[in-house]
Amino acid sequence: LLRDVDPQVLYVRRHPVAMAQSHLGLGWPPSAQRLNRAGIGVQERGVLQELWESGSDISRLVAYFAAVESSVRARLEDIGAIAVGYEDLKAGDLGDVAPLFASLGISARDLSAPGLDAERADAYGVGDSRKRTSASPPSPVDLEQARLAWLAFSPSSYTNDADWVL
Repeated sequence: LLRDVDPQVLYVRRHPVAMAQSHLGLGWPPSAQRLNRAGIGVQERGVLQELWESGSDISRLVAYFAAVESSVRARLEDIGAIAVGYEDLKAGDLGDVAPLFASLGISARDLSAPGLDAERADAYGVGDSRKRTSASPPSPVDLEQARLAWLAFSPSSYTNDADWVL
């Protein structure tokens, strides 16, 4: 299928609060084992440990996701990965990956089709915005803790205040 295509690595990001709520909704709370997962750099582990001791479940998971992203960012850049936000794809904004998707016969319209989510059973309980799940929304305090945890790792995504208005 991909013989005539020059595939690239596509790193799709999803809003960290949505991922955290999905994990909690599936009964996957933060666990101490996440602190020592392979692939998380030493510096990131130190920051993660500090945040782990004082945060809510959502902010702990967001910190974990940020530590992982921070740890793998250099490797993704080394291999020429293209990073794109899931929310952007869902909105039909393909940006730099438009040629890749076009070569696979996938259009922006295909990705942003309103019926796409309605056609599948979604185990994560994700809502239309893909920033929220069917779980109750995080409290303003939890959301602010999660935002600060994310920003503690110098992320390359979800860095604007508007990205955290759920």
